[in-house]
Parts: sequence; C-alpha cells; structure tokens
Amino acid sequence: MNAESDIRYAQRLTVSKGRLWTGRILSTLPVLFMLMDGVMKLIKPDFVVKATTQLGYPENVIVLLGIVVLICTILYAIPPTAVIGAILLTAFLGGAVATHVRAGDPLFSHVLAPVYFGILIWVGFTCANRGSVLSFHSESNCDETFDNPGLKPGATLVAKSPAPWL
Repeated sequence: MNAESDIRYAQRLTVSKGRLWTGRILSTLPVLFMLMDGVMKLIKPDFVVKATTQLGYPENVIVLLGIVVLICTILYAIPPTAVIGAILLTAFLGGAVATHVRAGDPLFSHVLAPVYFGILIWVGFTCANRGSVLSFHSESNCDETFDNPGLKPGATLVAKSPAPWL
C-alpha cells in the first residue's frame, strides 16, 4: 500500500464534525434512556414493579431484564463492541414492541416507542461512522477492498462507537 492510497482511504473514512456530533447526540438520547430503564429495573421502585407486572411479566424477572438492558447499552457505548450492542439493543426493543402489542397498548405512544429508539440508535451509529454500519478493509489492498466491500482473507472489521464520552 502506498502513501497516496493511504490518504485516499483516510479521506473516505473521515466523518465531518457536524455529522459526527449529530451521531453522538442521536446516540446519547437512547443510551441515557436505556441506562435509566436498566437502573430503575435494578432498584425496583413500586411503579416499575406495577407497570412490569401489568404487562404480564412476573416480578422475579425485573432485575434480570435490568441487567440485560444495561449490558446491551454498555456494549453499545464501548467502541469495539458498538455494533453488537446496537444489534442486541434492537433485539431488546423488538421484545418491547411485542410486549406492547400483546398487551393491546396504543400504537403510536406505546407500541412504536421502542421503534423510535431503535431508529435513533441506528441513525446515530451510522452518522458517526461515515454512513456505513460496518467497514471491511484489508491491510494489503485497501482500495480494492473499499470498492468491493466483501470480507476477504486477512480483512479487519472496523466499527466506531458514536458515544461521545469514549
């Protein structure tokens, strides 16, 4: 790989400051909400227990749900694990959608609320990561791999976290 191709590849990976901060802000909102949700499930105040049991979950799973959401959120906030965190948060939010559908809750205020957070998670992630969720590149031939983004032998997975505090 020569210096010119290194420069061209670095320019392709560059994210504008505006786009980067947009991604960070859009990612921070659901992270803060999910952290609050997880902590509240660990603390188990009466209103959390009441709301969770009204949705059909037994009280003994509330702490476990809190641990799961906290792990998924922390994975999303750590740069090397941001992709898996986003995927796991999306799955968790999908379960929330299914729960609200089963409970017969209103569509726009309850059923689609987790979808809105999922959109914020992925739009924030892609804004902070040059518009692509995953970038594959090979140490030996960066330009060829960039033009043909399939994973090749010796390729490296690159993903950055949109979390501004990391």
